[in-house]
Amino acid sequence: MANRSRVRPGRHLFFALVAACALLLGVIPGASASTGSKSSLWPKFSTPQVIYTVDVQNLNAADLLTATTLQGVYNGQNRPSRLYLISQSDDTTWLSQIPSTIHVKQLDSTGNVLQKLLARFKPFIHGAVETNASNVDTNNLATTMAGLDRAVVISPSQESLVSGLGIKVLYSFNTAEFTADNNVQTYQWGIDNLLPKSSTRLLVMLPGGMPNHIRDYAAATGAFMFYLTSTDAAQKAVMDTIIAHTPANTPIMGYIPNEGPDVADLSSLGHFLNASDFLNNETVWASMPSPTALKESTEPAPIKAQPNTVYVAFEVSDGDNAQYMQHRMRDLWQDPNLGAIPEGWTVAPATVEFAPSLLSYYNKRLPKNSELVAGPSGIGYSTQMSGSDLANFAQLTAQALHRVDIKTVDDWESLGNLQTYAQASKVPSISVNAPLAEQQIGDTTVMGQTSGYIPSPQQEFCTVIQQSAGKQAQQPLFLEPLVDGWNLDPTDVLHIAQQLALAGQKAGVHYVFTTPTELALTMRRYYADQEAGLPSGNAQSVSGEQALKKTIVSPPYSSGPVTVTGSNLVTNPSGANGTDGWTTAGPDRSGDATLTAATYQGGPALHWTDTTTTLQDWIHFYPAVQNGHTYTFSADLAGSGQVFIDVWTGGGDLQTIPVNLTSAYQTLTWTATIPSDAPTGQTGQAPQIQIRESAIGPVDTYIRNASVAESTSPC
Repeated sequence: MANRSRVRPGRHLFFALVAACALLLGVIPGASASTGSKSSLWPKFSTPQVIYTVDVQNLNAADLLTATTLQGVYNGQNRPSRLYLISQSDDTTWLSQIPSTIHVKQLDSTGNVLQKLLARFKPFIHGAVETNASNVDTNNLATTMAGLDRAVVISPSQESLVSGLGIKVLYSFNTAEFTADNNVQTYQWGIDNLLPKSSTRLLVMLPGGMPNHIRDYAAATGAFMFYLTSTDAAQKAVMDTIIAHTPANTPIMGYIPNEGPDVADLSSLGHFLNASDFLNNETVWASMPSPTALKESTEPAPIKAQPNTVYVAFEVSDGDNAQYMQHRMRDLWQDPNLGAIPEGWTVAPATVEFAPSLLSYYNKRLPKNSELVAGPSGIGYSTQMSGSDLANFAQLTAQALHRVDIKTVDDWESLGNLQTYAQASKVPSISVNAPLAEQQIGDTTVMGQTSGYIPSPQQEFCTVIQQSAGKQAQQPLFLEPLVDGWNLDPTDVLHIAQQLALAGQKAGVHYVFTTPTELALTMRRYYADQEAGLPSGNAQSVSGEQALKKTIVSPPYSSGPVTVTGSNLVTNPSGANGTDGWTTAGPDRSGDATLTAATYQGGPALHWTDTTTTLQDWIHFYPAVQNGHTYTFSADLAGSGQVFIDVWTGGGDLQTIPVNLTSAYQTLTWTATIPSDAPTGQTGQAPQIQIRESAIGPVDTYIRNASVAESTSPC
């Protein structure tokens, strides 16, 4: 029953640089130091004169592992040429982004491709490291050792192949010591024998059973490679020891087993994740020159917020994954309706260093009415940094965003760290993955995403319709829904926008679609009462009427007013029966929350106070709902602080837009259908109505007329 899930449905500074480069030189005999600016956190390589491509799509896993480590070890030597593996179709597509000054040549991909590769590149390797077929984690240790000793990784089945080519096996994990598939013991051996020699500039996490992708980068840089989770105590101890080998704000490439807890763990240790587990040919992309600066074609600017108008900024998810940028996002950008509606496309700004060709591709092709946004949480994915580590992380993010002309960052850090992040980064706009009403922190506008991952366009439409219905009469409303980048495309966004515009015509509400930065700038001027002279629209806004001039996308979506058809299932709606049925809950168990029955404005009310400023706590009531039925959840709220209603359906959280409380009651409402498989009863994970705080300061809240009643659906 947390906030909208932060887990995707489908993921210091420079003081150690010189020492890290020296270590890298020492453990890869004959290799050149990584190039690139000394401010780069990511190892880079010299720009090649020639790139040799080879098709490895027909290789089995063992052969692909060998080819990938050969690629990494060779490319890491900074020779005039690089090896580029075509392991899937879009690897060929991306070759168009290689500068014309670099010659691209194809190697023979017929017959025994691996044998031909080993024979050709044998002079540039010192031998082979053999894995243990019973223990996939030895693939990671072998990759680490291969990077340190300039070797390739082989399986026991390839012994005769390398022997026939005169390649010596330098070390074999194919012994009884490693037969048991015990990752704790395996990586403890790595800590004892390999970690002290490994690079302190980078760590790589990847399942041992994945033979390619980011693995070439680990082999090229001498990085320690592992795959452990913080959700297991024994694994966490080993994992944290490995992470501690590198200074704070060291990138961790690849991905983790359990997104939420593992990102929290590594970021609590001062590190961040660059999601890149399916990123191909990284050693080639890290060889491409990084631009000094990028510039987007349109400068975002505020518009004048009109009454009775809903302003919507769609933010597309998951661009912080470099592999998403390389694969899924490129497919989405072939959609004929790209740019029909303004969108904020999240990207990984750190790719300006470790994969500049990817970022440049999107920067050059960005529609004039859209923008790039920094994905979670800036230069990397972090959720639990604190203190000087967080401040440094925020400053590094600001430097990167300024360089690539990005104005908004999608911040998934704890809300309790929002002040530190905003003050250290000074970015113009922060979008947080949590319910949060607009606020200003210095020169930074902070806004909360108004919906999370929603997999269908109709559900996204319905969410915005409900939020629009709750706006105050004759006032503008500002919404920033997340667009699920794995399931929705630009045509879906156009479909949603058109259906909103049509529904608005029936309800007498106007819609205007903007970018996230333009939305933030517009909100800031509106709430500061500084709108004089502003236009009602500009190059990065599209009105509902303009959206309807484009070819209408089918099918139509129905929507209408909600009609309550049942009785109130909240048996104690205003505290007339004390606090009967209501309970305090949430992550903070310090005892600073109180819940009592009170009198407010001449009538009974529940009175909830919580002095917590960093954790999202709540009070809740279990209504006797029926699975598969639709209910309207509502309550009148007054007092001080920022709160919202959270509907826990038994399968997920649905939330109203947060409000800043005043002495006058405000009514919040949300209508939801209870899943057919929701837990039953009135305990545990069964459906609830919750009154939650936004975790940005204390709350002193009065609640009356809480209601859960069966109703019609709004759409």
